[in-house]
Amino acid sequence: MFVLLLASCGGATEKVEHPEPKPTSPPAPAPTAEAPPAPTTPPTTPAPAPVAATPPAAPGYAPAVSCDVRGTPVIAKGVSLWGEPTGTNVVAAFAGQPVTLIANGFPATTSAGRIRIRTSGGIRIDGFVDPGELPMYTASDVAVVQGHLWIAQGQRVSFSAASNGISIEAAISGPVTQTFRVTAPCTSLSLDKRPRPPWDVPGNGRGYLPLRNSLELRDQPGGAVVQTLQTQPGAGMLLWSTETQGGYVHVMYHEDLVIDAWVASTDLSALKQGETMDRLAPPSAVTGAARLSIGGKTTLVRAQKDVPLRLTPQEAAKPVGAIETGGEVYLIQTVLGWTSVLPRGLNVLPPGDRSFWVPASEVGTIK
Repeated sequence: MFVLLLASCGGATEKVEHPEPKPTSPPAPAPTAEAPPAPTTPPTTPAPAPVAATPPAAPGYAPAVSCDVRGTPVIAKGVSLWGEPTGTNVVAAFAGQPVTLIANGFPATTSAGRIRIRTSGGIRIDGFVDPGELPMYTASDVAVVQGHLWIAQGQRVSFSAASNGISIEAAISGPVTQTFRVTAPCTSLSLDKRPRPPWDVPGNGRGYLPLRNSLELRDQPGGAVVQTLQTQPGAGMLLWSTETQGGYVHVMYHEDLVIDAWVASTDLSALKQGETMDRLAPPSAVTGAARLSIGGKTTLVRAQKDVPLRLTPQEAAKPVGAIETGGEVYLIQTVLGWTSVLPRGLNVLPPGDRSFWVPASEVGTIK
């Protein structure tokens, strides 16, 4: 038998504040543009408890923040799923297709260790991934300056630290080219890219374009500067307004950033009343996902209970995970009472040239 991976093509928001769990480590270094941390109360939805077949990864592990960030991200093919927050023990590898995950333990900094995760969707493994390998997105608008500037929902962000919430970085490019660092509650983050809700341009709105390389946002006409944006004149940043006062324009913007602030009229060029700009939406990325195909005679089974997975066909070997109840796997070969298996969904695979082994008597029923 042999395994082939065939590529196939896969595929409002109200600004809210959420409570956040208490930290267990000191805060990370101060970011360059930071929003106030969220209140620190326990999350309302506890992480699912591990079953006996799959003991928790690294029992002594103490994350800086424990909370659930969920989704079905695509993690690059070959990225390792580690058995400990530090070290070299690889227990599985990702296959470059969507995999259901819960990230539930975050280190104090990116250099302090890995992010604890749990896979599901057929194969369940408690392990760790390097922070830079885990795709994260904003699940709602995340405040940079409360009431005036937000990172928009669906924006790709990266983990940077954990203390009073999760510190993230959003590298914005386009009309505004700038990196924002903020602290957000876990409920404002997702492992899925959620579509950005449509925004209706005011019917009586007038368009404005920035004139300079920087744009000062103010909290009121003639008020304090709350944020300076690095802009590119001529790059197509179309601001909208229905209100002017004392030489200032109340502007709104809904793209990678959400803006609701006042700008000096001398920093803007007003379009003629009723005039707009043709704007092209960025193309949507379609992710290719691997599909499992096995040549020759194959047997597909469905587990009737959680079945421990091992990387060697020995009872003394420590389980690295489990086939979940109802999970479907292909039987590859049977040797001395042990059967090697591959998940039908190809969400995680054994590392390198190793195999996932289960007792032959527990593989489940033929589907």
